[in-house]
Amino acid sequence: MGRHGLHLIHSKAWEKHHELPIHGVRSQRQMHRLQSRLAELQQPADRLQQLAYEMKISPQAFSGDQVLTLAPYFPGTELVLALHLFDNHLFGLRCDLAIHLLNMITVPEQRLDALQVIDENLLDPVNRFQLRNLFPPYLLRQADQILAEVRGQSHIYGSVTSSRVIFLIDTSGSMSTEFQTDCGEYSNRLEFIVHDLHKILHHRIQQQMKFNIIHFGTHVHPWKHTLTPATHHHLKQAEHYLDHLEPAGTTNTHDALKQALSDEEADTIYLLSDGEPTMDTRTILLDLQNWLQQRQNPCVIHTIAFLMGHTNNDPRPREFMAEIARMAGGVFRCLDPFTPIHQEFGDSYNQNPNFNDDEFVQFFQGRLRNIPPQLLQNVGLYSQQQYPSSTMITTNTPYQIQSSNPVQQDSVPNFKSQLKSRPRLQDEIDIPSFHHEHGHDRFTIRLNIREIVPRHDGQWSVSHTFDEFKQLHHQLEKRCATPSFPSHHHSLLHRSKHNQEERRQDLEIYIKQLYVYVSPYEYPEFDLFLLMELHVNQLIRQAEIEWKIHEQQTAMPSSTDEAPPPPYELAIR
Repeated sequence: MGRHGLHLIHSKAWEKHHELPIHGVRSQRQMHRLQSRLAELQQPADRLQQLAYEMKISPQAFSGDQVLTLAPYFPGTELVLALHLFDNHLFGLRCDLAIHLLNMITVPEQRLDALQVIDENLLDPVNRFQLRNLFPPYLLRQADQILAEVRGQSHIYGSVTSSRVIFLIDTSGSMSTEFQTDCGEYSNRLEFIVHDLHKILHHRIQQQMKFNIIHFGTHVHPWKHTLTPATHHHLKQAEHYLDHLEPAGTTNTHDALKQALSDEEADTIYLLSDGEPTMDTRTILLDLQNWLQQRQNPCVIHTIAFLMGHTNNDPRPREFMAEIARMAGGVFRCLDPFTPIHQEFGDSYNQNPNFNDDEFVQFFQGRLRNIPPQLLQNVGLYSQQQYPSSTMITTNTPYQIQSSNPVQQDSVPNFKSQLKSRPRLQDEIDIPSFHHEHGHDRFTIRLNIREIVPRHDGQWSVSHTFDEFKQLHHQLEKRCATPSFPSHHHSLLHRSKHNQEERRQDLEIYIKQLYVYVSPYEYPEFDLFLLMELHVNQLIRQAEIEWKIHEQQTAMPSSTDEAPPPPYELAIR
């Protein structure tokens, strides 16, 4: 796994390990100014444009509490649109705040839309299933699917939502500075960053994404020459590459930005640095402005000033990184023990902004790029025809099920590949009982997987002893991080039904966490433990046989009626 390797899943231990002060969010003055302006505006489009204007003039993020304060100014559909606009500007949303936020939306379907917008902004994903109580029974399945895929917001990078992203990492000598986290853990800057990037690569990067890593000290070193598809092989290569980074040299931010922006395919850059470049900052900012103007395709730059371990309160590194984000339409975050929680960066407020200005229109349209057109039409913001077809991307609401890869009628659907994209839910697995056998307690693991393939449920049980559970844990912890294993605290001499029931409950919590978070394709030991492949293959063979029979029957010329859709069109993606 390498010197830096820390492939941790989402657990309270991981979140506590990554506990750092989140500074640099909007100041109280900025929030009061925005609230006063929103209260004056009558039209939904005007309120949304005002929110976008505030984001454009200042690169600071909004905390979860601040978003909750602004939410009442955006009723119903407006709030769903506002959450789309916040996107990377929303930082630090806990599940308890998300519950209050979603409760402000009265229409259940709109609430589900909002959940899908904010799901990757949650800081404490271990508590995410509390949100399912906000939905009526007919939407619970869709809500569970969304919640099962939540991986949580990075405490450093926030929500990585771009599909064409470059991670630009400062590996200069100053990145060896050591510091102590809020929970007492010691680390140096580079080690901490690599740990967080491992988490992003392991849980946040999707297969349809393309990415690159560029690190810089005195010289600039790209991992790949161009953006690279996020295949399993490339992700493993990237993790290995990160594990062998060492802090050394000066801070050549100028050439690093130049090389990253030379890749026209990239639409988002995350620049992380201690903000102390070797070259004069004014020269860097002037050249940056030219590089941004010379690009054929727009590119956003989010900046992270990672200043943990500083012993003096120098505002210049923060101001430099904030200005880069402001110029490039990005978000600025600061991790620094000296930065006030509320501080203003790059704020050039105009009481009467021109929303028809070409620069603002380009920024605003960029923020709306991935919003479904029907949401925009509902508030009279833009009609679909006013957007270039290449700008607006039409998407389906999350409660509509539609196959994105239709299968040809003359070929058997690949049910096995469909299963790979199917999320695993905690309520599909439990340990309902145990029994004593040959001096050991055997715990029954029950799986009840709904529609594992269309119209076929997967139901089976396996049983294992406590020692076999423990052996599985030892196998997995050598290759990936696992949740804490239940302690072996009940001896044979003091066994009681109460103690056995406690152990059953502990093992059930453990197995549910493994089921949701451990990848079955990277760590097959767990699926073998559940006899998953054996039972799933039997169901797939049965489904294929039934599909062929169905095709033969529908191909017979005895009926002129239109044939019903083949069963694979109902497959859960």
